[in-house]
Amino acid sequence: PILIISSEFLSISEITSSYVSAKEKWASSIIIKSVDFFKMLKKSSLREKALLIISESTHLDLKIAKSVLEEDIRPLIRLFSSSKLALQIVANCSRTSRATKCLKTIERSNLIEELVDMLCKKDDWFVSKAITCLGNFACEYPELQNEIRACGGIEDLTDVLRRFVSSWSTSLLEACLVTFENIIDNNERNRNAFVRVNGVNLLIRILSHDKIRDEIELMISCYQ
Repeated sequence: PILIISSEFLSISEITSSYVSAKEKWASSIIIKSVDFFKMLKKSSLREKALLIISESTHLDLKIAKSVLEEDIRPLIRLFSSSKLALQIVANCSRTSRATKCLKTIERSNLIEELVDMLCKKDDWFVSKAITCLGNFACEYPELQNEIRACGGIEDLTDVLRRFVSSWSTSLLEACLVTFENIIDNNERNRNAFVRVNGVNLLIRILSHDKIRDEIELMISCYQ
């Protein structure tokens, strides 16, 4: 069963109590309205529970993920450094970013810059989530493709790709390649930037990896 909880009927503290109670009794999935979630973020005592609730909700329900991305997400972005759940929520929501209102919200925030900065972290969990988000946001969005380039994302992603090649981590390599494909798709300036950082030479090197050869050949075909 899925329980939908809202401040139309419950106070913010009662929402979190309902969540804990329902999880203990039913092992249910909990869905909460995005407007209630952002209210809960303002209360430090409820913040981690709020993040947990919305992380699960955005994973289960794409409509909720979309509604979160339509809000002012800057309070969520400010929690990136202290909570993995905050980044997981953005990763969940990035699957639903193909809407004008979502695009405007992303452009108003510093989300792209924060995600690009995260590529330099040593923790591969953060790096992989940032890669996924950037790839989803860049897909068919020239504005966000250009913002990623302007923030130095192509250089940083190439450094990440180079590091992943050294470890031959197939799953991370594939995620990075898909993101690059979305960033350079129908974007000549981004393709040229990728060439300038020796990205194509790096792709040729990765061709020796049988499991991801098809992905590489598709990317190289963009330059023919």
